[in-house]
Amino acid sequence: MGIVLVSQQLHLQMVRADFQRRFQLEEETTRIRELLDCVAVVRHERQNWLKSLARFLRHELKNQVAVMGTSLDLLERSPLAAPPDRYLDRARRSLARMNCLVQSPTEATSLQIRESPGSRFEVRLPREVT
Repeated sequence: MGIVLVSQQLHLQMVRADFQRRFQLEEETTRIRELLDCVAVVRHERQNWLKSLARFLRHELKNQVAVMGTSLDLLERSPLAAPPDRYLDRARRSLARMNCLVQSPTEATSLQIRESPGSRFEVRLPREVT
């Protein structure tokens, strides 16, 4: 009878230890799932931010290319209708804005930026004078 009791106690200890390991594994699995969910959210937010940045840059660069193209076209069509400096100044301002648009993201990506909810990307453009 004593051997059976000891055997049952050992079995009970092994079952208890197995239960504790399973419980710990379930807790760790839950924690890993939560972390993966957080990573997925951050990844989704980053993708949305990059899409917004791409749309913004495309829009701004397209506008500046249009201004430069129009200024150069007007210079070619009627160079005496207005002083050429006016069109060249517009083209130069557009070129400066394009350089800022290209430089700002380059500088931002070269810095280590702490991401926080609601953080925004700022592009500094020279003031437009028309």
